[in-house]
Amino acid sequence: MLSIEDNKKKWDFFQKHHWVSPEFMLSPILESWERCSKQSSPYNWSKPHIASGYTLKSLIKRNERVITCATTVIEDTYDLLRDEAVILFVTDDSGCVLFTVGHDDLLREVNELGLKKGCFFSEGKVGTNAISLTLNTHMPAEVFAAEHFNRHLHPYATTAAPIFDTFGRLRGTISLLKRAKEYTKENHVIISSCAKEIALQIHVQNEQENMNRLLNAHNATLECMDDGLLAWNDENRITMANHQAERLLKFKTLDVIEKDIFSIVRFAPSILRSIEENSTIRRKQTTVEIGGEFIESIITLRPLVDGSKLLFIHPIDKIRELAQQQIGGSAKYTFANLNAQSKGMKHVITVAKRAIKSKAPILITGEEGVGKSDLAMAIHNESDFKDGPFISINCRSLTSEAMIREMLGYDDEDGHGLPSKFELAHNGSLYLEKIEYLSPELQTVILKLLKTGLVSRSDSQRLIPVAFQLITSTTWLCCRIQ
Repeated sequence: MLSIEDNKKKWDFFQKHHWVSPEFMLSPILESWERCSKQSSPYNWSKPHIASGYTLKSLIKRNERVITCATTVIEDTYDLLRDEAVILFVTDDSGCVLFTVGHDDLLREVNELGLKKGCFFSEGKVGTNAISLTLNTHMPAEVFAAEHFNRHLHPYATTAAPIFDTFGRLRGTISLLKRAKEYTKENHVIISSCAKEIALQIHVQNEQENMNRLLNAHNATLECMDDGLLAWNDENRITMANHQAERLLKFKTLDVIEKDIFSIVRFAPSILRSIEENSTIRRKQTTVEIGGEFIESIITLRPLVDGSKLLFIHPIDKIRELAQQQIGGSAKYTFANLNAQSKGMKHVITVAKRAIKSKAPILITGEEGVGKSDLAMAIHNESDFKDGPFISINCRSLTSEAMIREMLGYDDEDGHGLPSKFELAHNGSLYLEKIEYLSPELQTVILKLLKTGLVSRSDSQRLIPVAFQLITSTTWLCCRIQ
């Protein structure tokens, strides 16, 4: 760095001859002087443009992140340099000063030149300066004494460094102004370090915002999805459960977090083997036990590379609804639209209403063609199960072997299989027409189901909880009476 006197001689020579010595030919300072000589006078001072009012507010708002990150860095740096007469500036990418702090006496001096908050350090007005050089080259710059094009800035030295964001875009500069007699190379190093620190702060804030955005999207996805999600770590400690998992598995998240997964949920042996082997399970129907209660579910298990696991619980009621819409009949009759003109039929409806309140299985007897099915529909539509499906089966139309397979369903190797009619009637009504043709094996199954509320598919040990209203009909008693 040349002395103040040497710089002044070089400046005088350029102003007189408009050329300099060869070693100075490729200097950014010379390039700036040549630009400035076409725009302003080196001897007269013209105050820079100053943004104020709404314009300044909009610039500050647009660069709020840069200012926020720079403020802490600049204030800490100024505290270290408090014994020195310095001014620190933060500008945007157009050279407008958005924040400044400095020595009072020096601030008063430069304020008289119009160098204050809101001013633009443009070469056209201010002449060569470190801020404009940095904006032009995207590199740190320093302008010492007579290296400034305008002689009114010769008493000072300025140094500046660029501030880049995460994507490498120039967002502004941080600069230092000091009297030339007191300037040292260390000031340039300090400003360059400050610029890097501000860029790092911007990057950290961007990453925090991205993480918060992803976390919000993650939480919204968990709450909006129909599936329940239960997660546990490599130590089998439950780490997360969403509201759907609470509803489907009937527990409270606060009661199970950090608990051992196997102390909360009892899985079927085949599921346990997949968990131990870190195998993936896709949409497998199974039964789990939680708090002594059996819960039927369709699950997907996804092991992760860190040893943790994600268990997705698909809402079986939604899947059942689709199946019920395909298989279930339409219960179109109610007590109001049954043809009940006779005294005997009115009595039947009265007895049926009482039977509904008893919550017990209902048997309808009568001859062929008297409307037993219509009465069964009316009972369904008056019961607590009216919002569920109405599944109707004619026991006479099925052979003994087909009846067992149709009624009980079956499991295949993938855990999907065919759901039983009891499962399809869940939260609805199951109407067994001509029950006298029901096989003894199925009679035993139904009696056990009525006692326990559990059913298992054909050739399966898996217990499935079901709840439905059982309505049956027969002509057998009428035949016996006759």
